[in-house]
Amino acid sequence: MTRPVLVLGATGLFGGHIARRLIGAGHPVILSGRSRAALQAFAAAHGGIPLPFDRDDAEAAAAALATARPFAVIDAAGPFQAYGPDPYRFARQVLEGGAHYLDLADAADFVAGIGALDALARARGLVALSGASSTPALSAAAADALAEGLDRIEAVEAAILPGNRTDRGLSVIRAILAQVGQPYRLWRGGRWQTVHGWDDTRMIAFRAGGHALTRPGALNETPPLPRPHSGVPRGAGTAGDAPRPVAGALARAAGAECGWASCAASPPSRAPRSARPRSSRGSAATGEA
Repeated sequence: MTRPVLVLGATGLFGGHIARRLIGAGHPVILSGRSRAALQAFAAAHGGIPLPFDRDDAEAAAAALATARPFAVIDAAGPFQAYGPDPYRFARQVLEGGAHYLDLADAADFVAGIGALDALARARGLVALSGASSTPALSAAAADALAEGLDRIEAVEAAILPGNRTDRGLSVIRAILAQVGQPYRLWRGGRWQTVHGWDDTRMIAFRAGGHALTRPGALNETPPLPRPHSGVPRGAGTAGDAPRPVAGALARAAGAECGWASCAASPPSRAPRSARPRSSRGSAATGEA
């Protein structure tokens, strides 16, 4: 009997997409999350087996993993910035239970720290993979494609622009709001600088047409890109996911959160910047309109 894939956060935006694709491809899928009713409704509509549990409850998570005996676990729940003092507890439980682990984290510290599980994963003959998200995974793939044929790369900049018609799950909204006014490192002017989430909004112009406001956040600190770009400074990792009036309100909230004196050190830029993907300064935008 084929062991199933357990999708945590299966009724969320990204978890739902993953679960539907796996089910459509004929894979057995365990649907997990906190809401039994939501999981049952999803299973009735798309298939899969509901198995509700709260990831933050260590005993409940261990019992669920023992019951499901999955081949792999995909954590699409998040927000990964809020996984507490032992952020890899659930991932460690997955590996100790004999399953591969993969998550959709883009929180820089969380992605960078997954190496703490390397010895355990190797000892069990398993994979622990973090960051299978727009950044760093997709942005690194875009950098690979854009770098082809270039003599050198001076910096890589990525902006995620999902578009305002895209649904957003509760975890996504929590992750966005948690960044308001928080300090982040940004590579600018050849050095790391400290900026604050939503305080330094910028306008990006696209060659295909249209503009979007972006703001700094945890993407700025995403770990270095994989080889062959491991030595390339990472530029601004920004995201644009709010209409202009909302972005303005969040910028004002950022000023109140971090203190106007410190936030004012990084004045907003409103000048449109066109992407130039074939220059020595790589730039990529991912998302959907």
